Amino acid sequence: MSNVTMSSSELEQKLLAVFEAGDDKELDAIVSRVSNEFIKETSFSTPNVSEVEIAQRFTQSAIREEPQDTMEYLNDLIKNVVEDGIHTSSPLLIGHMTSALPNYMKSLAKLVVSMNQNVVKTETAKTITFLEREAMAKLHRLIFNRDEEFYAKHIQDPAYMLGLFASGGTLANTSALWIARNSALKPSSDGSFKGVEREGVIRAMRYYGYSDIALIGSTLMHYSLDKAADLLGVGVHGLVKIPANANYQVDLAMMEAKIIELLAAKTLICAIVGICGTTETGAIDDLDGMARLASKYNIHFHCDAAWGGPCIFSKLHRSKAKGIELADSVTLDGHKQLWLPMGCGMVFLKSPTAVDAVSKTANYIIRKDSYDLGKFTIDGSRGAQAIYLHANLELLGLRGYEVLFDRTVRMARYMARCIMRSENFELLVKPMSNILLYRWIPATLRQKVWEGTLTDEDNEYIDECNRQLQNHQKNAGKTFVSRTTISCPKYNHKGIVGLRVVIGNPLTKEEDIDAVFWDQNAILMPLFSTKDVTSNPAAVILRDVPEIRVAEAAEGGNNNYFEALWASMSLQHRLVFNDDVDTFLDALITPDCSLHHDVKLRKSLPWLGGASPGAKCSSLSLRSLASTCSLKREGQSDSESSASSDERLLAAN
Repeated sequence: MSNVTMSSSELEQKLLAVFEAGDDKELDAIVSRVSNEFIKETSFSTPNVSEVEIAQRFTQSAIREEPQDTMEYLNDLIKNVVEDGIHTSSPLLIGHMTSALPNYMKSLAKLVVSMNQNVVKTETAKTITFLEREAMAKLHRLIFNRDEEFYAKHIQDPAYMLGLFASGGTLANTSALWIARNSALKPSSDGSFKGVEREGVIRAMRYYGYSDIALIGSTLMHYSLDKAADLLGVGVHGLVKIPANANYQVDLAMMEAKIIELLAAKTLICAIVGICGTTETGAIDDLDGMARLASKYNIHFHCDAAWGGPCIFSKLHRSKAKGIELADSVTLDGHKQLWLPMGCGMVFLKSPTAVDAVSKTANYIIRKDSYDLGKFTIDGSRGAQAIYLHANLELLGLRGYEVLFDRTVRMARYMARCIMRSENFELLVKPMSNILLYRWIPATLRQKVWEGTLTDEDNEYIDECNRQLQNHQKNAGKTFVSRTTISCPKYNHKGIVGLRVVIGNPLTKEEDIDAVFWDQNAILMPLFSTKDVTSNPAAVILRDVPEIRVAEAAEGGNNNYFEALWASMSLQHRLVFNDDVDTFLDALITPDCSLHHDVKLRKSLPWLGGASPGAKCSSLSLRSLASTCSLKREGQSDSESSASSDERLLAAN
């Protein structure tokens, strides 16, 4: 379009040409170049460009009178939006759940936009409707593992749904709880009560004799559950949040006590919500135990697996989600660890008839006997996002997803191990999968951290240091970790500021993690006084043991505390870890619950292998391990060291 004012007829012809089929090769070439440059950028953002500054670029409230030239608009878009956008593909962005995508997604996106299907009804999505049902069935089978006959019957039967596609995890969770609420307040068998969907919450509660309504889960439930509680008439105060244990899993004993209390007060509990991968800590609830509670009290069990659900692809890590197959509904979020573009939320239903509780029809579309998916979803019109899911399931396959998920966990463990072996960082939350929390410790307080003698005032100072560190790191734009405040069992459940790491990007490697440490180190040097920042040039300062004589460690030239501790252990102790130092170091950064499910370690630990099936396995805390398998000190004989160490090992277990 030119700036010359055209007649109405001329403008009409110009605009019609915009809608006609054809390629603008110049436009496509520019978009392709800019897209590739954006994806390849390694820094996560443009340095020192504030949100306030960006906001000032977008202050126009009047719609322009005449159409703008396409190339002119594209150049403005590149300058004002793309150049200062967040590079979510960057392997140095390890603080949020948005990642690099497979390179074929750009081409598929062009196809999806060109087809412009509307999956609300088959009349505008005749083929995509059935592709979506097939893709959902594949993930349903991975979660619930029903037999071939089950899927043959339900995969394409318009009366049943194995799951619902949504715009994201929030609507997926809301859809699951919508089904749970309507199923609990269903129509009466004699037809005198039409159900909550027709009568409303107040009349439904009155009919069933309830005085209140609630949802129950952990204090670490995602904020989307607050939205769902609000929308469904439960209210945010009706979302009952049970404290978590030291591993950030919901306390099942407290949950059962609360269930009994609520039922005695005639409160309808619509659903128990378990979390497979909390967004703050990555923790996975005891889903098996929660399923037993739900069954015992006849309550809908929903599992929010938006983040951690893809662990079910992994032979190594699926056991952490034991019990997910017992849930009545399970949420997955495609843009997280299924590596799909935004807008791919899903909820899977154990019972294909569960959707009857929420089905809606209309005379002109989504008729009762049709294949129309809009009968069951909160979304009305929506695009063919299922193409992305179907493509990844085919092009990556089970093994591809397994390899990628295992890699992200391996990178998280690498980072946790670096932190655990250091003296200038503290590991606050051990990674159950691929999320961890840590913090920088000023030099003057490092000994107190190790001794466990920090005061509240010390922690407040450390909190402020880490707030400043994260703010400066974000503004610098080179690397990124996010920040949260977490109730920390180690510090009497007081709120502690932690640097939050989320490693969901398959491109992130050890060198990138090292670069994050170096970037933080460069920020810290000029930021704090010399008494808090040592002259040690290393980004991760290994904790040494100058006061302890360890001949074995000296042979390798490594004076790090944990390598020294390993070198000092007897063969009997090492065999507990398959005589493998990596297994030993991984045990130090593994939460109790994960260590209990670690197959490799279970085979080597007699108290996990079946000798004492009721015994609880504890992960290895740094100080308890040091006291259990102590290093040999000056003047102590080998036999004295071994004997005292054996006694402590037996006593600890």
